[in-house]
Amino acid sequence: MKKTTSAIIVAFFLLTSCSSGQGNNVTIQEPAAQGNNVSIQANEVPGFNIQNFAELVKKTANPEAIERAINDGANTVNNLDLNKDGNTDFLKVTETANTIQVIDNDVNPAVTICTLNVTPGANNQASMNIQGSPQYCGNNYNYQSNFTLTDFLLLHYILTPHRYYYPHYAYGYHPVYYRPYRVSSYRTVTKTTVINNRKVVNNSTVNKNSINKNIRPSAPERKQIS
Repeated sequence: MKKTTSAIIVAFFLLTSCSSGQGNNVTIQEPAAQGNNVSIQANEVPGFNIQNFAELVKKTANPEAIERAINDGANTVNNLDLNKDGNTDFLKVTETANTIQVIDNDVNPAVTICTLNVTPGANNQASMNIQGSPQYCGNNYNYQSNFTLTDFLLLHYILTPHRYYYPHYAYGYHPVYYRPYRVSSYRTVTKTTVINNRKVVNNSTVNKNSINKNIRPSAPERKQIS
């Protein structure tokens, strides 16, 4: 008797399902699948690294030394290629009263990348503020810190009477010491996949040149002046 009653209930349920909606198709909705949530975060190499620049300034004695240092690939400060020739641009440094500017000299007109201001204070102390262009310096385009004469070599230079440093490099010309190097064309892509509430992180290196079809071929060798 119980088997007969159960069979009747099942048959009634099937007839009701088939009669509802259009036609005789029964739609069954699967539960939402897990593991399809993927987030991708690209960590681009900044064109000009403000943090590395600030650390470099702390141990550099004068603007000319700063100019040499930021154009040295070993210091990982400059990765700008605004003229799209595949090599880093030459960045010159100019000085006015308590202010130093970093300028890209390989584009016309020239572009100011960042400005460093030093404000001398009492007891041989000073504050340093670096204001970068977000377009070229990325998210960390501001830097501010306080220093004393003993841990900030540039402060001694600024407090001593001197002629301002202003190199007269015309567009496309470089000092003899300058050696351009290839821009860093790699970025780290982090993929975070959620599988059954567990996070799986995969890191891979992607060559940006392989996905950027607008990169121009290398330009002829630039001119140098002594």
